[in-house]
Amino acid sequence: MSQKQFYDQLNWLSTRGYHSITADQYVKWATGQQVMLPSKPVLLTVDDGIVNFYAGGTPVLQHFGYTMVSMVVSGFAQGAQDGAKDNVGWDATWTQLTNLPARTWEFAFHAGPQGHVISTNPKYKDCAYFYPCQRPGEPTAAYHARVTGDINTGLAAENDHLGDRFDDQMWAVPFNDLGQDPSQPTSGTANANWAAQMADKKFKVVFVDAQTTTENQHYRYEVHGKDTLGYFAQQVQRSDLFVRNPEAATANAPAGGVG
Repeated sequence: MSQKQFYDQLNWLSTRGYHSITADQYVKWATGQQVMLPSKPVLLTVDDGIVNFYAGGTPVLQHFGYTMVSMVVSGFAQGAQDGAKDNVGWDATWTQLTNLPARTWEFAFHAGPQGHVISTNPKYKDCAYFYPCQRPGEPTAAYHARVTGDINTGLAAENDHLGDRFDDQMWAVPFNDLGQDPSQPTSGTANANWAAQMADKKFKVVFVDAQTTTENQHYRYEVHGKDTLGYFAQQVQRSDLFVRNPEAATANAPAGGVG
C-alpha cells in the first residue's frame, strides 16, 4: 500500500464523518459494557509491525487526528531487535515500537514467537498454519500445548515491552484463520473447533475474515494495495459484512474493524 492510497482512504473516512476509536472502546462495545463512542466509529488496525508502514502511515494518521492499533508479532519484533536477517530492516524492533507516538499508536496481539510462521515441511502441506492446524501424527495434548504456549509467550513479551499501550483483550488471528471456515485449513477432526473455542475463552474480541463466527469473533475487512478507493468505500459501507444484525445497527455501533 502506498502512502497516497492510505491518505485517500483516511480522507474518505474523515470527509464522511468517521472517527477512530481505541481497542479498549471497541472491546467495551463488543462485550456490552457502557462506553461513550463518537458518531460513526471505526477501529483502524495494521498487522505484523512492518517498520516502513509506521514511517509512512504515522504522519497521515496525525493529519486526520486518527489513532491506530498495531497487531504485533512478538517473534518479528524480537527478531528485528536481535538483528535476525529475516526481520532486521523490515520489522520494527521493540525499541521502535515503543518510540511510536503514544497519541497515535497502541498495540494488540497478533502472534507469538512462531504463530505467524507458515510451515514449509511437505508433511504439513495441507495444514501449514500454526494455530488452527493439528499436524499429522501430532498428539492432541501436544497440539494444544504448542498453540497455547506460543500465545502465552507472545502475550507476556508484548506486555513486558509495550506496557499499558498493549491491550491483551484483542487478537487479530494470523491469516484470519482459526479453522472456522470450511474453505480454510482446519485442525484435526477431533479438534476442528478447539482453536476457535480456545480463542473465545482467552480473548474478548477475536478478528477473523469468515462470516461463520462465534459470539466473540468479529469480521475485519482487510485492506490491500490492489484495492481501489471505490472498492474500499463499497466494503466499508456493506452492513452485511460488518453488522451481524443489520436491523439492530445504529450510528454509534461499530461492528467490525478495518485492517
